Amino acid sequence: MAPKFEEGIESVDGIPLRSEETGFRPDELLSCGRCRRTNPPNRLECLYCGDNLVIDGGDVKAVELKIRGLEAWEKGFNVVLVGKTVSAVTDDIAPLFHDLGIDDGLIKRILEFESPTPLARVPTEAACRVIESRITKLGAKVAMVSDLDIDAETSPVRLRSCSIEKEKLVLTTFNTNQAIEFPFGTLSAIVTGMIIETHSEKTVKKKKGNYLGSEDAVISSDAGAADLYFDGEPNGFRIMTTGFDFSFLGDAKSILAADNLKLLVSKLEGLIPNAKIFSDYQVKRKLLDSVWPCRSQNESKGFVRSGFGVSLSRGEFTSNVEQFTKYSRLVRHTL
Repeated sequence: MAPKFEEGIESVDGIPLRSEETGFRPDELLSCGRCRRTNPPNRLECLYCGDNLVIDGGDVKAVELKIRGLEAWEKGFNVVLVGKTVSAVTDDIAPLFHDLGIDDGLIKRILEFESPTPLARVPTEAACRVIESRITKLGAKVAMVSDLDIDAETSPVRLRSCSIEKEKLVLTTFNTNQAIEFPFGTLSAIVTGMIIETHSEKTVKKKKGNYLGSEDAVISSDAGAADLYFDGEPNGFRIMTTGFDFSFLGDAKSILAADNLKLLVSKLEGLIPNAKIFSDYQVKRKLLDSVWPCRSQNESKGFVRSGFGVSLSRGEFTSNVEQFTKYSRLVRHTL
């Protein structure tokens, strides 16, 4: 006997073939504005042509929200938590953060942060709006910041030194020795952090096709950094503990560069109390790694003859310069 279709569920002799309806009803499907084909209501991009789908009400089925990850070279949008009234993890909050790839261990930390915190990097503005709608309903405030707004590909201007002249900060650039003056009141924010770079190399030695062993070498370097942002200068200026003249500190100058950077930031904070200081980059590193992974580049030196044998060297270079720049610019953009 042919199956019948009653109330959306197929049945044979009155016995349902399944306990509940599967799939989506025709009236739930979304029509693509470009190719006119229908798509499931849990998609933000057309399954066929990739165009953004227009979602009525700005939301999709919460439990089925799937967002495509981005390649490093792609330009996307960042979902940023900028304010909240939620003070604890609840049954409503946890699933939402799980959908964004954030585990339980990080959810509590996120709710404790007072400064802007990136939650996810998504490919489209539509995806941002959907997440924003869902988080806002839970009592949190979210901003959408595009990669173009952050512009991490444009590096901050590195500084060699700074000094004070008549209620002005005089900054000297690292490469050109150009002096740039800013009135005290124009310094809006200082973002501090650490730049960490690692070179790792593995060398495999062979002789007449026989394996002779391998050597591993890892070289890591770290340096403190502070980005200064002035009104009208969105790219900012960067102070590194390496290559910076801390004579600005006078007699308070320490023999340790890391201490000098802290002293410099503290002195600027005292001179310009209206400037906002953000020093939580390090405690946010684990979360930032999930949103903006550190750049990694493979390096190969090929085969090199050594003695009577040959060696093959392969290496990897990782750096968080771009990640720190993104966070620094994000903080400045959301002031």
